[in-house]
Amino acid sequence: MRLFPHATLKCRTNILLFVFIADRCNFIVHIIFVLQCAILIFCSMIAIYIIFHNTLKNLNENFNTILVNCLRRNTISLYEKYQIYSIFRQHNRLAYYFLLTDKDVWSQLFFFIALFGIPIKVTIMSELIVEDLPIQAQLLFIFVATIHTSTSFITFMSLAKVSDDFHQIKKQIPSLQFRLKHNQHLRLKLKYDDLYERLMFGRKICYTIGYLGNLTFRGLFEAFLMHIMAFFLIIRFYIESHN
Repeated sequence: MRLFPHATLKCRTNILLFVFIADRCNFIVHIIFVLQCAILIFCSMIAIYIIFHNTLKNLNENFNTILVNCLRRNTISLYEKYQIYSIFRQHNRLAYYFLLTDKDVWSQLFFFIALFGIPIKVTIMSELIVEDLPIQAQLLFIFVATIHTSTSFITFMSLAKVSDDFHQIKKQIPSLQFRLKHNQHLRLKLKYDDLYERLMFGRKICYTIGYLGNLTFRGLFEAFLMHIMAFFLIIRFYIESHN
């Protein structure tokens, strides 16, 4: 109270009460802000997952049903031919919209989430392990780390599953190609041959984390290894600085 040396006891009590309330309000506002950001990203990603996953699941099931019928009868009807062609067009259209939104919206966002999220989570864990923090700070760190980790894990795994759904059809294309005749289904055969080549050797149909890599199951495993490596590097720095 050096700023107010002549303040009364009641005045000083009111100032301390105001500072205490402001500190608590600031703490609550930060928690609400973190929750809002997490919920916004989480809901957006889950909506994308539901749309693409259900559509691709339906396409793959229809494709498998047609293939089973073709293998049973050893022939492809005209209606099934149009269905196969429709599945090819829908698959290409979904892949286009999926990659377009990644390029325009999500790629840079995921890049900044990874760029800031990995050091923040690793630093929080190091602080909790090494530093002697107050209970309030520990609870805040644990809350932030839990929210960030859970939302990131669920959303990234969902998007990786969508990428896997896009590539599920390549397992059935070779069986279909043997049933397509050169003289009757040449155009359709060439289209699926091109699709198979793109799925096997072309660019992955998936979201990207900026320049860091693809958002697939393999990419998430590599990101997990990066978390472990960064954790041991930072924890070593903390231990050496305390010694």
